[in-house]
Amino acid sequence: MAKSKITSDIEKYEKQIEKLHLKIDALRKKCSHNPKYAREKFEGNQGNYDPSCDSYWVIRECLNCGERWNIDSKEDGYRSVIPFLKRTEDDEGYQVYRSKE
Repeated sequence: MAKSKITSDIEKYEKQIEKLHLKIDALRKKCSHNPKYAREKFEGNQGNYDPSCDSYWVIRECLNCGERWNIDSKEDGYRSVIPFLKRTEDDEGYQVYRSKE
């Protein structure tokens, strides 16, 4: 059975999207993730029956390139590495950092 035009168009667009994702990934690898352009959200899961199952983590996002990653506070003993910047909270509950100028 021959592919429909819709199916072939979707496949074509998916290939284009994949190429764009590779370009975005390459740009993100070049980004320094400067703390001046970052935001963090402190999250946790507590109140479990077994307190040893409680966990805490930080979601960090680079505002330059859009990359996001989680930092597990238990493994990393995480402390904010950007204490010298002014911190405010945005609409999504993230801590946003700016110069104290």
